[in-house]
Amino acid sequence: MMKRVSRLSRKKKLIARSGMALAACAGLYFGALAVFTKGIDRLPDRPCEGAVERETIADILPAARTAEERSRLDDDHGIDSREFLFHCSVLTSDGSLLSGDAESGDRSVEDWSSGWVESPDSSSGVTGDITAFATDGAAAIYVSCAPPGRSESKSPKSRALIVEASTLGETKAQGADLQQDLVDFAYELAEHAYKVGECPGPRKFPDQSPRLHSP
Repeated sequence: MMKRVSRLSRKKKLIARSGMALAACAGLYFGALAVFTKGIDRLPDRPCEGAVERETIADILPAARTAEERSRLDDDHGIDSREFLFHCSVLTSDGSLLSGDAESGDRSVEDWSSGWVESPDSSSGVTGDITAFATDGAAAIYVSCAPPGRSESKSPKSRALIVEASTLGETKAQGADLQQDLVDFAYELAEHAYKVGECPGPRKFPDQSPRLHSP
């Protein structure tokens, strides 16, 4: 009888220890989730010197242990001293990269859009005089530096702000959703760069970026 009680006691202790071990493992697992999937969440509310919203980035990049933002403004870019370049990128510890470059230059919307129009898998959208194109993993925005309704110069090539955005590695969004999210990201960069760059005159950007549609 004593042996049976002893065996039962040992069995209860073993079950209790196993339960504690499982609970500890579960705690470590869920604790790891809580710690290691908040890399994007730990970015500033508006990364890249306030250029974009963190939620826009979170829509594009998957959760990761860490995420690092980088930005750079070069207001003496190229031969023409009027040109500037603003760069914004976010890299996660899993190797997913989101980057965008806003650059000013003399280029007409027709010249700029020709390459995108010829791409069979591109989508496009227009809001006012702001044009957007996107394909899988890449998007671009064209914004005239002249305020809407005002001619900037008699030059055949208009002064413009062009933003290109792209991804590398895994993304959270896919397909058409990713294309639109990239346009949203590029649009926020364009609005920021227009203010800090060399575009003359005020411009009110619409609340929403161009909505894409297939040809």
